[in-house]
Amino acid sequence: VPANRPTGQTLEGCQAVRESDAELFGVETSSGEESPLGIFDLVDFADYLALDAVNNSRLKHAAKSQKHYRHAVENPQPIKSDALRFGSLVHHRKLEPESFRERYHVIPDFSDQVADMKGNRPKNPKATKEYKVLVERERTKAKKAKKEIVTPEDYDRMMGAVDAINDKESAARCFRRGKPEQTIVWREGDLLCKARPDYWQPSSTGGADRFIDLKTTQDAADFGRTIAKFDYHRQAAWYLRGARAVGLDVTEFVFVAVESTAPHGVVVAPLHPEAIEVGADEVERLLKIVQSYHKTGICEDMPDPDYWRLPGWKRPKSKPLVIKHKGRKIKV
Repeated sequence: VPANRPTGQTLEGCQAVRESDAELFGVETSSGEESPLGIFDLVDFADYLALDAVNNSRLKHAAKSQKHYRHAVENPQPIKSDALRFGSLVHHRKLEPESFRERYHVIPDFSDQVADMKGNRPKNPKATKEYKVLVERERTKAKKAKKEIVTPEDYDRMMGAVDAINDKESAARCFRRGKPEQTIVWREGDLLCKARPDYWQPSSTGGADRFIDLKTTQDAADFGRTIAKFDYHRQAAWYLRGARAVGLDVTEFVFVAVESTAPHGVVVAPLHPEAIEVGADEVERLLKIVQSYHKTGICEDMPDPDYWRLPGWKRPKSKPLVIKHKGRKIKV
């Protein structure tokens, strides 16, 4: 990606993968006047979000009902939680460092600039009125520039996570000789679909390529549980489906999980094929729900259960079956 990355670029005005890139990645350049299909370089994230197409985030709402899916489409929600904001911060710094300052405004640590009337530094400079005035000035600058604010603490934490990725060879090599933030656009019947893999890395041996996904987490060693909790296996299947649709030979999906707090442990591994298959089945099922809604216009609510049941932990434990064998009692 060029150092001076253009902003405000729409899909219609964006060139598909350039010929030099096509040689590297083994794909043909593609273009079109209306809803161009293919894989695209240098699409601004805001323009990607503005593209009205089905993505994995929309699919997850269809898992509840068509009603939830429609509501999500009509009422898109921005990132809210601190964990998601920090993950986005690390993601941008690692994958798109050249445009980091275009999106974020880092508030400096003014601790060394704060002093009392005698020139002595207070014990807690950040609690002083002078420090708060300096911070408020920075916030005003960020607001005028329409940039997101990054506190000194979050900046240091972000750099700790990025440095940890760079220091671990198995993680660092996941982000070499590839392309970050490619936009894939394809069709599923009449539905326009999109995906934005974190990193697209061609095979160094001439085999299949792979997608790399960078995630921040609380416990990198327990990231398998996180995959199941947030349905990351379905996300992987969706991205791989999109790759196939535009002619890319991508068969492996690798997660790089880095802890959000020091010492920022990092764990790297590909997603097991069985997990990808489970995700693919979920994608297929949810696509049918979405396609049915768009085709018929009928928006079904959540299904009714036969009964409201207590969760398993609240139900009375069943008594074990006891059998006698050769004079001995055995619990089954």
